[in-house]
Amino acid sequence: MATTKLILRKNKSTTTGVPVYVQYCYKGGTATFSTGEKVDPRKWSVRKECLKGDYRETIIQNAFIENEKAKVETIVRIALVNSIEPTLDYVRAKFYEETGRARPKSSRTSNSKSASSPYKPQQKGTLYAAFEEFVKTNAHKRAEATITVYRSTLKHLKAFHTYWGRKPSFRNMDANFYDGLTSYFFEELEMANSTAGKYIKTLKTFLHWATDQGYGPNPAFIKWVVFRDDTEIIYLSDEELQRLYQLDLRNNTRLDHIRDCFCFQCFTGVRYSDLAQLKPEHIKGDTIVLNTIKTRKTVKIPIISQAREIIDKYEGQYINLLPVISNIKYNIYLKELAQLAGLDSLETIIHYRGGRRVETTFEKWELVTTHTGRRTFITLSLQKGMRPEVLMKVTGHSSIKTLMRYVKIVETVQKEEMMKAWG
Repeated sequence: MATTKLILRKNKSTTTGVPVYVQYCYKGGTATFSTGEKVDPRKWSVRKECLKGDYRETIIQNAFIENEKAKVETIVRIALVNSIEPTLDYVRAKFYEETGRARPKSSRTSNSKSASSPYKPQQKGTLYAAFEEFVKTNAHKRAEATITVYRSTLKHLKAFHTYWGRKPSFRNMDANFYDGLTSYFFEELEMANSTAGKYIKTLKTFLHWATDQGYGPNPAFIKWVVFRDDTEIIYLSDEELQRLYQLDLRNNTRLDHIRDCFCFQCFTGVRYSDLAQLKPEHIKGDTIVLNTIKTRKTVKIPIISQAREIIDKYEGQYINLLPVISNIKYNIYLKELAQLAGLDSLETIIHYRGGRRVETTFEKWELVTTHTGRRTFITLSLQKGMRPEVLMKVTGHSSIKTLMRYVKIVETVQKEEMMKAWG
């Protein structure tokens, strides 16, 4: 069985750190490949095969190290897809051939048949046609939102074709292509890192799929770095939520419906996709029992008094539980509602385009969306003392990592309130 993992070569330790190597194991033998990176062994997790911590420099170094491991894994995968035995000699030969690096003397072997049988990519069709096939293949496996991102990625790829002046192909997806694409995202479309990273990640997923299908994309894509930035969490304070909930909208049925739907999200934590599918049969006594659209997990949400008031207000009036409209109109009307409720505190949003920091200040009503409801529920639940592990059961989060972002916000608010109280 062929396996790869990242190891530290402590016997090659220097004053600048211990080098990280990719170790490839096959039929009892091993081959090692330098990643070119050195680390402090005290900060290295042997179990997770990466540096500990979430500092920006750590994340970037981990990405480069993981890319080196992925190069070896891709060579093995392509060999297996094409019925080539991924022997140690073969993988060594391909690795140094594709990276253009000089082979260490210790790894130079005889000209065996397996080492001298370079894989020749099988060109089965155009990149665009393959991407369409990729979307179609995944349509029944992935959530609708994921498929929407796949389709958007293809649209951006076609638009980049005009900007770049060359048609993207499996062969020309090299470092120049990546540099051009990221420049297009940041300079032309003014995307934030998180948005650009989403499309680059999708493109890499597609190219890994294309590799498995025998299209033979340029392996340079493995080195592409996926940009990531935490998005700002906009939520309503308890006072703002109650102000919105008690707003007199008897003469505006349209905004009254929007307010009730949004406040219901704030009181239950449901996403828009789940709000839109809620029906009376999902109410089991004092609990909402629902299989979520995004994660396909069953969650059980206790119904607090304010949420019950909203349910009772619309009982028997609609097929669905509440008068939910399309997501686009919901977001438009929600901003109108938030402005009417006086949610006008100034919020500064910080994001990055590549390495450039961008600050923009908005009034809060401009930033309120349907997802603000879920974020409000999570933040206020933590502020009111709900334990994170209990909250995860209600929201359907599978990882504490996402929830910790909210915990940090709550800790900041608590500190601010204490400093106010104690001067």
